[in-house]
Amino acid sequence: MAQFDIYRNDGQDRTSFPYVMAVQCDLFDEMRSVVVIPLTAPANVQKIHPRFQPRITLAGEAWACATQLMAAIPRTPLGAPVGNAAAYRADILAAIDLLFTGI
Repeated sequence: MAQFDIYRNDGQDRTSFPYVMAVQCDLFDEMRSVVVIPLTAPANVQKIHPRFQPRITLAGEAWACATQLMAAIPRTPLGAPVGNAAAYRADILAAIDLLFTGI
């Protein structure tokens, strides 16, 4: 599982958050859980701060990172990745930094 891989969300909230993005470092692949950020349609997020909910593109569609909903989930039901957002690394890490440090 690579950092910033994107997976289909098969959980109860899949209608609002059809994808989750792994943000955990690859060094911890042996763990049974992985930290993810849910992805949602940009219209579904309330603009909190310009850097807090970065937009990414997956298969030609724009998605917003719901950084405030970051959580650890079990790896096993994720299946195969459907994309990767490594091209947005700086924006994603800036949002995580903002969440934890306010910077």
